[in-house]
Amino acid sequence: MDYLQGRNYELQINYPEAERYYKKAAAIEDENPLYLNARARILWEPGRYPDAEPLIRHAFAIGEKALGPKHPNTVQCTKNLNALLEKKKQCGFIRCAAWRTAAPTRRSDPSSLAGNPGCRGQFRRRRRRDRRETG
Repeated sequence: MDYLQGRNYELQINYPEAERYYKKAAAIEDENPLYLNARARILWEPGRYPDAEPLIRHAFAIGEKALGPKHPNTVQCTKNLNALLEKKKQCGFIRCAAWRTAAPTRRSDPSSLAGNPGCRGQFRRRRRRDRRETG
């Protein structure tokens, strides 16, 4: 019930009340990634990134372990964490296990550093370093 109340307040753009109810829901079920993700989303909307990041990371870890890397909820947690890191200007993207096997380097790939305008410099530096190391 608390989650639904929080969702209702979130839709009304009443973030303080939404956070209060999401916090209650997460306290009751602290291992539910849906509740943790919702609370984190409410925190990052007004720019409270340091408060939101641990919640999203925890939701991601729970989702990946309990639901598996390809589950839609795990993928959504991954996207949320990437969005948060992008807003914080940290380009170290997190990939769920399904994406970790191949590191894309094409700009057309949305999960690539090359396709992110804010991270292109970091991508180029990484690519140059990799070329030097491999020979």
